[in-house]
Amino acid sequence: GLLTIIPENRRRPYKMRRIVEMVADRDSVFEVGPNWGRALITAFARVDGIPCGVLANNPMHIAGAIDGPAAEKQIRFMDVCRTFHLPLVYFVDVPGFMVGPDAEAGNVVRKGMRAIQALHEADVPIISVHVRKCYGMAAQATASIDRLGMRVAWPSAEWGDMPIEGGVEAAFRREIDASDDPEAFRAEAEQRFLDASNPWKTAEAFGIEDMIDPRETREVVARFLRPAFLSLHSRLGTPSPWRMRP
Repeated sequence: GLLTIIPENRRRPYKMRRIVEMVADRDSVFEVGPNWGRALITAFARVDGIPCGVLANNPMHIAGAIDGPAAEKQIRFMDVCRTFHLPLVYFVDVPGFMVGPDAEAGNVVRKGMRAIQALHEADVPIISVHVRKCYGMAAQATASIDRLGMRVAWPSAEWGDMPIEGGVEAAFRREIDASDDPEAFRAEAEQRFLDASNPWKTAEAFGIEDMIDPRETREVVARFLRPAFLSLHSRLGTPSPWRMRP
């Protein structure tokens, strides 16, 4: 299921909750606050018996863009996970921060920067799984590059300063309007930037630690969480509610 869940059409949504359910232990996912900040999914779960917090962008709502409520939801959920020393798993598919008058009136930039701050100040291990889009400043709210963080990606992942379609429209508006064939010019420019967003180039530049087969996601996440969880509780001097399986 993980191998085929991402649509070939990059503009089509899919059910991110299914990815979370397929990676986590069966019947272990407990979603928190599903009816607010719907662009972000937050849940408690277990992976190989290890308790963790899960964050995941939701492409079924405003394409997974981070708006004010989603940013606040991330901040509060991460605070809970930090309080109870739970490692975090972040499934990434974010086209950026939400834009427009409503988003600006909702203080999306201030709240979004606070979400970035909360992630980078987190003192719990975080593994980010990039499944598709990761654009703009919102990318900084999805992964940590410090010693407690790890970033892996599926071959369907892509990166950039802004979503390709809207970015080409904004950056090349004058050239598109002046072109003899605007649609052809737009398509050519989009393809050029799509080629530049190739995930293998990000991997070659060490923008991520590893490129993985989607079917290996559960084992990769578990392999990160096992020592991270035990090390976290050992460093804090607190008893661990979980012991590594033989």
